[in-house]
Amino acid sequence: MTWPFENDIGAVVPYQFPFPEVEPFLFVLSGMEVLLSVWMVRRQKKQSLAEQMRAQG
Repeated sequence: MTWPFENDIGAVVPYQFPFPEVEPFLFVLSGMEVLLSVWMVRRQKKQSLAEQMRAQG
């Protein structure tokens, strides 16, 4: 049985983090967070303070 980072002869294979595959995911995730934050701020500005208090508790 060999470990995931060893090849058939037992030499250790260097691991390299897959940055090219992860970068687009992080970019899209950050963009969605910004869009949702802007949407929530605009939505709360439209509500009165009394409506906000009723919604929270």
